[in-house]
Amino acid sequence: MGYVKPDKFGTLLFESELCRKVESSNLAVEDKKLPLALCLNETTEAVKILKKAGLNVSKGDIKVILMGTILSKLAELQEFSKELATLHQLEKELDTLVDEIAL
Repeated sequence: MGYVKPDKFGTLLFESELCRKVESSNLAVEDKKLPLALCLNETTEAVKILKKAGLNVSKGDIKVILMGTILSKLAELQEFSKELATLHQLEKELDTLVDEIAL
């Protein structure tokens, strides 16, 4: 996982699993539940990498990273009604989760 030069648009790129699209997850989602602990761990690791690269990471940035992680994991459920219900439930907890990661 290393820093790569900005692209022609000035976007910072990183060589890591954070930016690589995964075709199919190794996660078992037979129980059709969001692996929230995994989402939090992945987001925390992403924030650490960004900070290590010298970037300031705001709570808004953390929220975007966390929601992207959550949405990608929810998509694996392939049950829209459960995905939507989970998002509604997490909406109430999102700021608390972001605060935990920001510490």
